[in-house]
Amino acid sequence: MTVTVLPPARAGRGSCPGTRLTPGRVALVTNGTRGLGEAICRELAGDGAHVVAGHWHDDEGAEKFLASMTADFPRQAVAVYDGDVSDPDGCRRAVQEVVGQFGQLDILASSPWPGDTPGPVLPADSGPPVTAGLDVACLLAEAAFEHMLARGTGRIITVCPEAGAHPATGTVGADGADATVSLTDLTRTLSQQAIAGLRPAAPPEADIGLTVNVVTPVDPPGSPAGTEEIVQAVGFLAGDQASFITGQIWAADAR
Repeated sequence: MTVTVLPPARAGRGSCPGTRLTPGRVALVTNGTRGLGEAICRELAGDGAHVVAGHWHDDEGAEKFLASMTADFPRQAVAVYDGDVSDPDGCRRAVQEVVGQFGQLDILASSPWPGDTPGPVLPADSGPPVTAGLDVACLLAEAAFEHMLARGTGRIITVCPEAGAHPATGTVGADGADATVSLTDLTRTLSQQAIAGLRPAAPPEADIGLTVNVVTPVDPPGSPAGTEEIVQAVGFLAGDQASFITGQIWAADAR
């Protein structure tokens, strides 16, 4: 992981004026060095989050991302994570490295494609684009959920077209057994577990809750959902004031 120096924490609780996040929140964004992922990173950094952009062997893109982000957001820490998250161990390792560097992970924003529109998912040999992306999204959601549940606070947001239509490998049972489930099923199951299992020994910001949601771009005639609509939905769901929304599939369009 490459990271800039973490700036001093700003005093006070609650969101800063004009932002939606408690100061010092840490976000991991998959496929975050370009396209839609980069736009999400910029949205969250603009709201005061420190951001880690995941990528897979895109060193040139990562260097450009770091240079641009650190110039535009000098008060935020910016990092890139180059790692294979196509299996449970890789996902747990990604979460552990973010937590090891920053002390916490507050927001996971994952998308199954690396650009602005659906395309090959990295790593390229993981399988069909959407199915492989859903596998990664489910595995990362589960890895992040364990950490967030222990802290009593967090946001898990997955951007995925037709979230309920494609099966993905996820662990949703208490016995830890693998099952083929839709992202919709996993999202609702994790949100229910969060409601039932939030720890009493949680940090002060735990009053913003732990939520798990999906943003699914839709394409109505004449007004297809674009990057701006998706990013706005992600930014809202990541915010402190969205603590009452969980287990939902949000349709983003340009109407």
